[in-house]
Amino acid sequence: MENKKYIAFIGDSFTWGQGLYLSSWVTRKPDVISQINKKCYQWVDHQDYVDSEDLRIKDELSFTGIVSKELGRKCVKKPDNGGNNLGNLTIISTNNRLNVDGVPTDFLFDKKDLILIFQLTHFGRTDIIDYMTDEEKEEILKVDMHDAREAINTLFRNRVKNHFEHINKTLEELSATLGFEYWYLDWMGDFYEFLPHKFIDINVGSSIGKYFSPLIEHYPIRVKSGDIEIKDDHLNEEANKIIAESILRWLRDKSRGAGG
Repeated sequence: MENKKYIAFIGDSFTWGQGLYLSSWVTRKPDVISQINKKCYQWVDHQDYVDSEDLRIKDELSFTGIVSKELGRKCVKKPDNGGNNLGNLTIISTNNRLNVDGVPTDFLFDKKDLILIFQLTHFGRTDIIDYMTDEEKEEILKVDMHDAREAINTLFRNRVKNHFEHINKTLEELSATLGFEYWYLDWMGDFYEFLPHKFIDINVGSSIGKYFSPLIEHYPIRVKSGDIEIKDDHLNEEANKIIAESILRWLRDKSRGAGG
């Protein structure tokens, strides 16, 4: 019988699984590593070299693949890397070409046994200049922009809240109409305080947090290739396992479709 249970992960490059294939390049693509010849990799550096095997590897090692396999649900993801919150939100309400267990598929969220994990990316990825008055544009020049979150929280906290409330209201309405349940993952900690019971706890040992950016400091992708150490500041395999276990623990406790 065909499996008609789904779990969808919609987010940015962390949900996509950026960099999880890089360790395989040491043996599979040493010429590519030599050609790029950089220590710090950005997506633009290696996107042209990502092939179908890389896509399979990153989906398998990502928290998305671990969770979907453990729950016995088909994994739904965007085929493309990156994205912002509002752009990702439109995916839920429209017919899109999404990957279902890695296979490009015309997919609708309507009337399916589906759990949605919506990973919120940084508010700074929106066009925040559109939110600014002339006075705010002058004021922001006084803020330390080395910490973009500090600047945004200083000047735009109410607008960050409005941004989240728009997203949550939309998902509430869509979930009621289309019949799915949804939960959030927070990258930078911009949003969880507005509706904490909808945000998945991140469990690291005995510590519990509401956003996963601290994992980047302790579990970044680092790959040794000869004299070069490749640095990609996305989550390595261990961090993806931590997030996967956190999601599974949360869903088993609270999800109506995963044991809750």
